[in-house]
Amino acid sequence: MSVNHSLDFIENTIKEDPNNAEAWRIKGDILFSQSSFYPSLVCYSKSIACDPNYFDAWCSKGKVSIFQDNALDALQCLDKAISVKQNPTAFRLKSHAITASKSNQNKIQKIIETGLKMEPENFDLLTSQALHFRNFAQKEKSVSIFEKILTIDPDNIIALISLERFKNPVDFDIINYICRKFSLEKNNLKELESFADQFFFNFDLISAESCYDYLISLKNPNQNIFKKITRIHLMKNDIKQAHEGFVNLLQNDKNDSDSWVRLGEIYRRQNKMLDAIECFDSALEIMPDNAEAWRRKGFAQSLRHENITEAIKCLDKSLELEPYHPMTLTQKSMYLRRVGDNDDAIYCLNSALEMDSTFILAWKQKAETLTSMNNLEGTLDCYDEILKIDPEDIITWYNTGVTKARFCEIQFQTGKLFFDKAKYSQAADCFNKVLKFDPLDKESILLFDKSNKNIP
Repeated sequence: MSVNHSLDFIENTIKEDPNNAEAWRIKGDILFSQSSFYPSLVCYSKSIACDPNYFDAWCSKGKVSIFQDNALDALQCLDKAISVKQNPTAFRLKSHAITASKSNQNKIQKIIETGLKMEPENFDLLTSQALHFRNFAQKEKSVSIFEKILTIDPDNIIALISLERFKNPVDFDIINYICRKFSLEKNNLKELESFADQFFFNFDLISAESCYDYLISLKNPNQNIFKKITRIHLMKNDIKQAHEGFVNLLQNDKNDSDSWVRLGEIYRRQNKMLDAIECFDSALEIMPDNAEAWRRKGFAQSLRHENITEAIKCLDKSLELEPYHPMTLTQKSMYLRRVGDNDDAIYCLNSALEMDSTFILAWKQKAETLTSMNNLEGTLDCYDEILKIDPEDIITWYNTGVTKARFCEIQFQTGKLFFDKAKYSQAADCFNKVLKFDPLDKESILLFDKSNKNIP
């Protein structure tokens, strides 16, 4: 069955049952394989809306978010997937999402090691581990893992290519090597593109870029190749090349809504907000139901310090199109705080956390909002939830200590005021709260005991 026939079959299945989570996920996989990144993202979101605990859909949405250079979205999806099922695939993808978010190497390796404890000979995880070592210039560790992979799978192309490149870092020609190794002709473009895709979708961006560059150097490469190599530039944070790539893509196809969004995002990063909004508007003219374009337009408008209610309207439109999106709800909560609407901000954050209780950014925003409302007990509850998810979050540990100290001081001073006014029951409650966090505080122990003795 061809890909097109498969897509037709799946679309018919969805027509018969619009709540078929698996069908939506399969449609997303087909579109993703065709480099239709945003349409695939929409399908995964619809799949999740049908089944909020669908592991494969969360993983797939996380993966496409990495290739869309949406690292925070990807991490939210993959943390949710891991909360549904402890699975090596999710840990592997999370390691690449963290790489995209520019986090530290130790964290990446710990995540990969967690996955490898489940499946010590998982090819994908081992490959990701070796690639991460290679990217962090730890050649010996990378070589050792690639050699281990080849003992299990002698034809593993990523391992073969990487080891060969280590031997000949300057003169290595990946196209000549592939053609020689697999008895291909250089004009066998379909096979060479297949190898390039294998590198790309397994995060070997160096090898993928070399292959795509070769294919582009030939006449009439297809549009998908341009899309993928432009995504590589974006993932590598090569903004100049990515900008040129999206401009070229749009010259060939002005109706590519997704490329307008990505170009707009580049302008937003460059603080060119008017250009960014113009791109998002172009995307919306083509596809009025592009939820991501509405979301990013709202973000760009907020950064221009315009009327924040206009930014909120954009996010509301995005949520109308894609209700099951914790990140958009979290962004909306930030804007609501800026206009002083803390109650609605908390409502948005609670809605986001109902969808995904592992979403650390939402917990952090909720903690900040509650702090601004002087609800320090609520703030500490949020920090507790964050540390359950990520016990190594040093900043949250620090914030917890600072908040506990502030909370105890406020409760102690409030307790003294109650005590001086002979309101002993209220005073005892305050001192008890201090002792919950600092059971050895002598003054609180003394005043707590005195308060209790004076309660009628």
